Amino acid sequence: DGLVKMTPRVDAAFALHNWPYPETPSGTIGTRTGTIMAGSAAFEIVIASSASAANAVACAAGVVEALQTVSSRRVDPLQPALVTIAAVETLDETTKTKNKTVRLLGQFHATDPVIFASLFASVESVAAGAAATNGCACAVDFAPEAARTRAGESIKRAHYPPTVNDARVTDLVVRVGREMFGAEAVSDDVAPVMPGEDFGFFAQTWPSAMAWLGAHAPERGAAFPLHSGKYVLDESVLHLGVAMHAGVAARFLGENGF
Repeated sequence: DGLVKMTPRVDAAFALHNWPYPETPSGTIGTRTGTIMAGSAAFEIVIASSASAANAVACAAGVVEALQTVSSRRVDPLQPALVTIAAVETLDETTKTKNKTVRLLGQFHATDPVIFASLFASVESVAAGAAATNGCACAVDFAPEAARTRAGESIKRAHYPPTVNDARVTDLVVRVGREMFGAEAVSDDVAPVMPGEDFGFFAQTWPSAMAWLGAHAPERGAAFPLHSGKYVLDESVLHLGVAMHAGVAARFLGENGF
């Protein structure tokens, strides 16, 4: 909110993400016009059965199986999308209704903004239908609790929209990178990836571009993926990232009459 209201106004946004993968060796830059990172949303499904705990588990299994049809039957097969159930938990019997309950925790991802938006309704309707078929009730929450503060306040998981690069800003980023590091060092057509990214909110609000700062250098131990316990940052590329930020900002200001 502060950035939206600030003066002077924000006209564009640019971000770099360290990218320790073989397609972006250390010293290279990668980006693309359009979606570069998928949207990501978490959900919690609570399934209740008045019959027995065993029936609740059977219902949950049916819901898990049915949810796999969301991406395989409800989405264009040429568009990347996935629905994942990452945890299954049996819950205590509720004291008032005597229902037995199972909780499913999952996520869905999609690169197309329209498909991403449609997955909320698809997940809910498919889960409810599969649960009802097996005689269970079902409740879907797209803002499940992620943690609690020290004061006991609930922290909800937010969903992240696809990160969609603006063509004009991306072109500027590519030109700046090639002028500084050489044409061969900058790719303008990297493949989109399925993780979500909060920079997607910036790209929804202003013309924006996200790019990869190549950091794959096995000879320096930088050969493991992001979030791996073995991850090593190739710090020799950090000055390139600083140069890109400064170069993109200076070029944008110069080309827009500032």
